[in-house]
Amino acid sequence: MILPGAKIIQIAWVVDHLETAAEKISRSMQCGPFLMLRHIQLDDPHHRGRPQRTDFSLCLAQAGDVQMELVEQHDDTPSVYRDAFPDGPPGGMAFHHVAVIVPDVFAETQRYNDLGFQTASSGRFGSIDFTYVDTRTAGGFMVEVLPDVPEMHAFFGKVRRAADEWDGKAPWREFA
Repeated sequence: MILPGAKIIQIAWVVDHLETAAEKISRSMQCGPFLMLRHIQLDDPHHRGRPQRTDFSLCLAQAGDVQMELVEQHDDTPSVYRDAFPDGPPGGMAFHHVAVIVPDVFAETQRYNDLGFQTASSGRFGSIDFTYVDTRTAGGFMVEVLPDVPEMHAFFGKVRRAADEWDGKAPWREFA
């Protein structure tokens, strides 16, 4: 369920092991390198309207115009990842969400809410506000709503540059 005017910029999977999944996707799709961000600390994290910290790591790679994200949750706390896969991803890897970039995260989230889709998660990564909207009943996946701001483009620009400079060898590395 993608609302008109939103641009899909990312496809994401929940995985049980980042390095293994990054190697698998890198080999099969010839994309990389995946840039690892470990044990991310969000500001003001909420799950289903309640404060909730989740221990998770992720990695990002660019594949043409679409970014690939892999997410590994390290604990059993309630989260958007456990909402979809309470016992972890079946087979070690499962499609979870797409991300859209929009002018106003909160207005876009409200548009989803007005259609009956709940905000599953929200928080801030540095100065970047985000939400996850639970659209699984309409499309089988969630939607992450991200802001169209310079900080977001700078962050994702690092992922794109890494892909442009990639020699095709190491499928992943730490995010510098």
